[in-house]
Amino acid sequence: MRFMRSHKCYDIVPTSSKLVVFDTTLQVKKAFFALVANGVRAAPLWESKKQSFVGT
Repeated sequence: MRFMRSHKCYDIVPTSSKLVVFDTTLQVKKAFFALVANGVRAAPLWESKKQSFVGT
C-alpha cells in the first residue's frame, strides 16, 4: 500500500507493455474479453463519478 501511495500506476508498467483501463460501468463479460484480446491479466478500474482509480 505504501508503494502505491507514493507512485503512479504508470511507474510500474514497462515502456513496452500495454495498459488497459476499464470504467466501472463496463460489463464484466466485455471486460473479460477485452483482457483476453489484449493479452493482459489485470487492469485498473476507473470510477467516473469520483474521477479516480478505485481498484485493479
